[in-house]
Amino acid sequence: MTSTLILRRLALQHNNNKPTAASALRNLYLRYNSSANKICSLADADIEDEIQKANERGRGLWQIAQAGEKGWGIYADADIPAFTKLYSATAVTTSETRDAHSVQIAFDGRCHVQMDYPARLINHSCDANVGIWNRMNVLGAFDYYTIADVAHGEELVWDYGGAEFDDVGMNMGRCLCGAKGCRGETIGFKANSELIRGKYHGYYAEYLQDW
Repeated sequence: MTSTLILRRLALQHNNNKPTAASALRNLYLRYNSSANKICSLADADIEDEIQKANERGRGLWQIAQAGEKGWGIYADADIPAFTKLYSATAVTTSETRDAHSVQIAFDGRCHVQMDYPARLINHSCDANVGIWNRMNVLGAFDYYTIADVAHGEELVWDYGGAEFDDVGMNMGRCLCGAKGCRGETIGFKANSELIRGKYHGYYAEYLQDW
């Protein structure tokens, strides 16, 4: 199925009760056809420029910084209480297949989006302090919230199993989260549904909640 058909189908699914989401998906379709792979093809200097712009938006709440072996990461720029909205991500490109920086947005697993910064750089943890509001936002992606109190300087991390149905560990390489009870390569929702349901206060993707 082409990306065009995926987005048309998703727009129809949202048309009855989520017209704003449908509009966002139509806009995403237009952006995809005119500027697909914009983020994917950024040179290093351009990436640093995009990160600097993102950090200006996030100052006082979060900042993107180097995260050692994990590459880039997002860190709290203040003490942040639980259930604070961090940012609304925007979908930039879409694909039928997952890559290292994409996020699944439909249950059938055949629609993944690349998001803008900082969402593109949030690292996985099997013991996350960030979750996603369960419904896709009007920008074709997700809104990110803290789900625990986060101290100034602590890394903001999200459990990828909150959006990915199948295991994604083999695509990512070994899990680097270092959490007690790290799931290793078994990260997806399918194998961890009870854990994710019980742990994340409903802050995971809507299309997984009735599975």
